Amino acid sequence: MKKRLVLLAFLLCGIQQAATAQTEIYKDTFKRSGPLFRSAPEQTLINATWGGWGAPDVFTTIGGGLSIKGKGMAWLLYDFAVAPADSLLSLKLTCIREDGAIGIGFAPGPDNNKAKPYLYLAADGKVIMSEGPGWSGTLLPQLRVSKGQTIALNLTLNTKTRQIEVIINEKSAGSFTYPDFKDIDRFYICGFTDQSNAVLRSVELTIQPLSSIAESKVAETDAPEIIWTPAPLESGTRVQPDSIFGMCGHFLHTDEFFTGKKLGRRFDASWRLENTLPWLVNGNYTWIREPLYQSLFTTASNGTLSENGQPPIVNRKRVEDYLATYYKHGVKVMLCLYLKQGWEDRLVEFSDWVGELGKRFPNIRAFELHNEPNLKTFWRGTAREYVNLARIMATRLKAKAPAIPVVVGSFAGWGGAWNHAGLRDKKSSREIGYGYAEETFKLGLLEFADAVSAHPYRGPSAPEGGGDPYDGSGQIESPTDPMGFEKEVRGFLDLVSRYAPGNKRLPFYCTEIGWAGTGNPAMINGRNLHSLERQADYLSRMFLLFYALRLEGEPVEAVMWYDLKQDHRADGNLYESNIGLVSKNSGYPRPGWIAGRRITEFFANPALMSPAGLAIAPDFGEQSKRVKSYTWKRLTDNALILPFWRLNQLQKNDADFDTILTLALPDVARISSIILHDLHEDRPRPVGFSRTEAAIMIPLHVTARAAWLEINIISRSQPPLSSHQHENNTHNDSTSS
Repeated sequence: MKKRLVLLAFLLCGIQQAATAQTEIYKDTFKRSGPLFRSAPEQTLINATWGGWGAPDVFTTIGGGLSIKGKGMAWLLYDFAVAPADSLLSLKLTCIREDGAIGIGFAPGPDNNKAKPYLYLAADGKVIMSEGPGWSGTLLPQLRVSKGQTIALNLTLNTKTRQIEVIINEKSAGSFTYPDFKDIDRFYICGFTDQSNAVLRSVELTIQPLSSIAESKVAETDAPEIIWTPAPLESGTRVQPDSIFGMCGHFLHTDEFFTGKKLGRRFDASWRLENTLPWLVNGNYTWIREPLYQSLFTTASNGTLSENGQPPIVNRKRVEDYLATYYKHGVKVMLCLYLKQGWEDRLVEFSDWVGELGKRFPNIRAFELHNEPNLKTFWRGTAREYVNLARIMATRLKAKAPAIPVVVGSFAGWGGAWNHAGLRDKKSSREIGYGYAEETFKLGLLEFADAVSAHPYRGPSAPEGGGDPYDGSGQIESPTDPMGFEKEVRGFLDLVSRYAPGNKRLPFYCTEIGWAGTGNPAMINGRNLHSLERQADYLSRMFLLFYALRLEGEPVEAVMWYDLKQDHRADGNLYESNIGLVSKNSGYPRPGWIAGRRITEFFANPALMSPAGLAIAPDFGEQSKRVKSYTWKRLTDNALILPFWRLNQLQKNDADFDTILTLALPDVARISSIILHDLHEDRPRPVGFSRTEAAIMIPLHVTARAAWLEINIISRSQPPLSSHQHENNTHNDSTSS
């Protein structure tokens, strides 16, 4: 290891007996003075004493904690290979970083060069994850720590999956997975140079069985013995017709379609439309994206049955019934057509049926050609083969249903070339991020396209910044840039227009985006958010980012959250099984569904809103740089709509705050009332404000979830407030709740 200024804090400990509930293994707040070595933690279930080397550089002081100054090392031994199976170890640590850097990890023996993985909180404030010794690794730009900052660390280790999740100051730093725990035998702390300096205030380790965690997390637990009765929908219930917001559905992922020896027993009935439609319609989601797998609707090699062992006509009839139900409730449908390699000879049969659907059902508003062809999970052929097959399919669809837009791309990310060595060699990060998409554009993909689509997932990163690259490469914009996402959207559409016929800026569909959220620490991994509430935060912000892009003139046709319901995943994929907004059994909503419903209802039609064009931006005081806001005008009554939220990724401490919003406005006297729409509350409410001649001041509580103000204006046909009314109103407004 390079001899740099570094303080390593390696975390490992355990228990010699199985626990039946959450059990405290040890706790040490260092309320003693003197040498650390051979002293025991204040509370311990095991015969543990501190060991190490470097005394007197490692010592405790009453009220001061555990100090490590200069070269010194301390550890607690435990053979991790005998840790209780199917348990979750949770270690909480509070540390003050006085100088140098802090490293976090597990280690086989006292040699720090063999410790793995490291998490470095570097001297310059950067956070770096590394799978081995040295300073190389993955930079986590969304996390920073400063000198003298108190660091709250929560580290959990799942002994069943061998997955380690690290959370720093309530922000996910990522996760690691060990192939096994062989030779991992200690938690230790060390300083390497004379300048190393840190104070450990407290350490606490607990363990509990995964089964008890699952039982205690009612909101994350499906009870298989309960059959949820679908909420009835009246025949006249319809979604708003002009919204851009939608969901990804899976009406094929049921026991009706996945049958037979090859496909059977993979899904239950929870994705059937009678279970999911009430959530879609009552949430006012106008769009639904539904995949159609070619192999279910054409005959397989036996010539009579489809891949699920049923005649294609049976599967087709079920889909047609579902489309009719969507039409009844005003839902716009995008059909995502999964094209099966090796079945090109049956493309005519498939395309003819899909084209006829477009003619029969007016609510089919788009055909999307395939899904994520830049990932070899979905397309093992070349980019040229994808373009050629898409061209054939588009030609046949346009012959049958020429009015329905053909949408191409459906790229993972923005069409990154992560899986394609030939498209990423000697390329910049930005070129890799767009690499596969640009290759298909060069091959003529846009020659027959009416629109484009992409899936710009952010990983665990916040919505406003640059996205989380698929494999660490292909970063386009910085995750800490408050305009990063909007720059990515515009950059992608610029690329499209460069290759589109006539350099047209084609309509854009975001056909997948979402964040996985879970309140169950046993299910957290490096891409899941650490809470369901944070999933709701990010949904609210992403929806309004897309809405803003639409108001600013970008051709955003629809944004569809992936997906409506939590998925049943036979492969154990914890990320995809936690993105949904309704429980796996379709029985209850998660916080994201509730937050999303408020947005879809209020921001139903972007044609009724426009940018306000204020001369002076809203001023949130000292916190302005950490607040994202927009100012829009509602065209029906000239009310000013002002969305706002805090940018948690830019905060040293991820915490809500109070501030005064100062808003410079013309005609201040014409403001009649201000309504706050706070998505943490169940309904809008009026708020107080004060005025000067040129501005209004509004006290606000700012959270990581989007909120907005509805500032109502007296019409020009009414007189403005008199000076007497103005004075009374100022007094009343400033004291009202």
